[in-house]
Amino acid sequence: MADNYRWFFYLYKKTQIPEDLDQAIKAAKRFVDLNPANDLPRISCLIYLIDWLEDRFLITKDYQHLNQVIEYGRLAVGKSTADLDTEPVIEFSTADMDSGHDKELLGCIDYLIKIYWRRFLVLKAVDDLDQGITLARVVLDALPPEHEDRHKYLFSLADLVEYTHTHTIWFLEDQRHILFPGDI
Repeated sequence: MADNYRWFFYLYKKTQIPEDLDQAIKAAKRFVDLNPANDLPRISCLIYLIDWLEDRFLITKDYQHLNQVIEYGRLAVGKSTADLDTEPVIEFSTADMDSGHDKELLGCIDYLIKIYWRRFLVLKAVDDLDQGITLARVVLDALPPEHEDRHKYLFSLADLVEYTHTHTIWFLEDQRHILFPGDI
């Protein structure tokens, strides 16, 4: 059963039948459940799984799949699902960079930032925007200045903060008549 989750995905790519994608997702979830948390094959499987769940979301437009992308993405970077609502975002340190999982870890975090952004754009939940900003900041604090991917997180953070600033100004301009009655 080691890598059969990939076989189902290859089948889906060939047939484009959503049920084959569902089989790949189920097999990947089983693989994740059966392997220890810091196991490199498990982390690789989680990366596939979050990508496939996003594909499933694009097919169904069911936000449950987008929520699962975030849930499994957080698992990939070391947060348990029980902590999702009660803990701060993801704790990330330079020790994580030295663990040998840095490419996978950064890939998951980058993906999570994009998913938080996508979910924010659709659901307008400010918490998602805040999570994306916090993730980018945490990564930037942990990455050494010379790291090859540092620029990606600087750009992500800049985009998110710019959107927050612009969105706030537009909102205040729209609400000016409420905030300052008689001042128009």
